[in-house]
Amino acid sequence: MYAALIPNMDQEDLLEEDGTQVWIWQGGLFQDGSARTLHDQVRGPMFHANEMNIAGEADLAVKIRKAEYAPRLRDGLTEIEWADDSKVTQRVYRAIVGFLKEPVFRPFDARIDDYLSGRTDALTEQEKRGLDVFKNRGKCADCHFLHATLWPKALLSDFGYDNLGVPSRGEKDPGLGGHTHADGEMGQFRAPSLRNVALTAPYFHNGSMATLKEVMEFYNRRDKEPQRWGSTDYPATVNHTDLGDLGLTDQEVEDLVALMDAFTDRSLLRMRELGGRFPDAPAGTPDSWTMRAYFPDWNHASPPLPPHPPYRGHLLNPESIATSR
Repeated sequence: MYAALIPNMDQEDLLEEDGTQVWIWQGGLFQDGSARTLHDQVRGPMFHANEMNIAGEADLAVKIRKAEYAPRLRDGLTEIEWADDSKVTQRVYRAIVGFLKEPVFRPFDARIDDYLSGRTDALTEQEKRGLDVFKNRGKCADCHFLHATLWPKALLSDFGYDNLGVPSRGEKDPGLGGHTHADGEMGQFRAPSLRNVALTAPYFHNGSMATLKEVMEFYNRRDKEPQRWGSTDYPATVNHTDLGDLGLTDQEVEDLVALMDAFTDRSLLRMRELGGRFPDAPAGTPDSWTMRAYFPDWNHASPPLPPHPPYRGHLLNPESIATSR
């Protein structure tokens, strides 16, 4: 859900309090940002050894030409183009990206949408208390924006990267730093959208938390009860400024957990009564063509290159940027 609205991986320049200019990564697909665009992301599973395990683009093109739907996919291509493996596979990727942009994957029909549109009765009293914590003492809205940014409605994320210090589980995952090779980015992962978060347990990049209450207690008490959570993979880059000792009461934690239900799309809740069938998009959801200017992959933007240090992170080689366009 909402994957097509995640921005391309990019760098944004910020000014620190001391006036220093720094560069931070935002966006990108997969939680570690290892796919720059949605186009890159849908391509990956085709050739991954643990997923579809196709030998390469030539093999994929052969399979596609034999598929039942090949005539529809070929529509508009000449004989020469249809014989070109790269043309066939690019059409495959674009078809999947186009599918993920369909209105059914972006209904924006959660109760939080009604509330942000002015319907104050859309939330319960407990959820309203949770929203107050979310915006203030809990600092949640600092990363999970409640206002429109890249889309006309709130995406509930700034799509930035951080190391939250979550408990170690299995093999160490370097996250963003695994492909930027920057020491300061080891263990960082992209902030997810909180849309439908109540339906997506377990939580964090390694599934180390089973419930939303555990997540809220972790944010609130991580630094006060380190023995409760255990070791983390990359302690040197853990964010100790924005979480870990929030000082929230048990009631405030409960209120935050209650608020998460307000982020669930009503259309998804209807799946049970529909016998598991994916629901249609709500009436009035704009089509992809109408919203084309808002989709990040229409822009084909490359990450900006800072003119000089200081900056955070690893700068992509300009040749690799040109090649990835």
